[in-house]
Amino acid sequence: MKDIYNDFYTKAVCNSFSLEYALFIDLYKRFKNIEYLLIEICDINIFHSSYENIVMEIKTTHKRYDCNYYLQEDTNSRLSKVKYDESKDSFLSFAETLSNKNKSKVLVKKLDDFHFYIDGKFDEIFQNHFRESNARFDCYFKRYNFDDLYTALDVYQRERIHRSNPFFCIKTNYVNENLTEKMLRNSLFEFLRQNVKANVIHEPATDINNDEESVDIGLMDKDENRAYIEVKYFIEGCFINKNAERKPTGYSINRFINGYKQLDKYCRHGETCGFRIKYVILYMFYASKKSKTDVCSICKDKYMENKKDFSSIFNSCFYASVCDDIREPVNSMIVKSEEFVQ
Repeated sequence: MKDIYNDFYTKAVCNSFSLEYALFIDLYKRFKNIEYLLIEICDINIFHSSYENIVMEIKTTHKRYDCNYYLQEDTNSRLSKVKYDESKDSFLSFAETLSNKNKSKVLVKKLDDFHFYIDGKFDEIFQNHFRESNARFDCYFKRYNFDDLYTALDVYQRERIHRSNPFFCIKTNYVNENLTEKMLRNSLFEFLRQNVKANVIHEPATDINNDEESVDIGLMDKDENRAYIEVKYFIEGCFINKNAERKPTGYSINRFINGYKQLDKYCRHGETCGFRIKYVILYMFYASKKSKTDVCSICKDKYMENKKDFSSIFNSCFYASVCDDIREPVNSMIVKSEEFVQ
């Protein structure tokens, strides 16, 4: 499998931009630690076809703090290193002058600046693509690691403190009358998709006639390790407006056992398919008069009462139950599996 870190720049631009720009941005990523780099390109087709050879040439001949000036001639698939006698301060202006004088394409890096000149003209389109790809790259590496799902889920809960709550109205003390499990699931799905270093997908059902044969969210990292998250909710009747035109289904606290059983079924399916299951999580949204301690105790009890009936793959991969009070996000709790036996 390709390394998603080393391959990120190319993937980010290939579908939208030319191969030419994708290669340049990949080159910047590979040699980000070189402070001064200039390549005069006389034939872009040869540059494309010889790209890996060019990369190897720079790797073996560059000096990190020197001005590295290379010429790629139209008859040669290799780079020739050219002596640079001018000051480092004039490196960018030298690149522009060189491109104009020789009617060539010049790629130049000076510290964090990265420019492309065509016949002496600054390429604004490339510059915009470069900035956008760089922003995507930086954003990607600010995401949570696959093995840090605990932190990601905790942040998802706490972020709702700082914005309006889409699930519950404090003034009326009722849940949103349009609240559905799909709304809750999609909220969590979008957060994970944007904030975790993994491929986040809606897991397909294993039975076309039975939705309960699937789980809501699947995550897979670059090593094909998988995590399954099942989203459920229950709401006590006092938090549902009986006079509303549309009323959400309340369900009961037994949704915990429903969620565990559904995860167990999907783990059995995943094991038969040879999937590398690493984490299994039940995410329970709720609105209840019970304290968070009582809700978490019930979530533990429901698991322990049925543990002997669950598959070994589910029990070994079970990571946590998340009890998320939709009335007050700060009052939520993540109960990790090791706490269940305390």
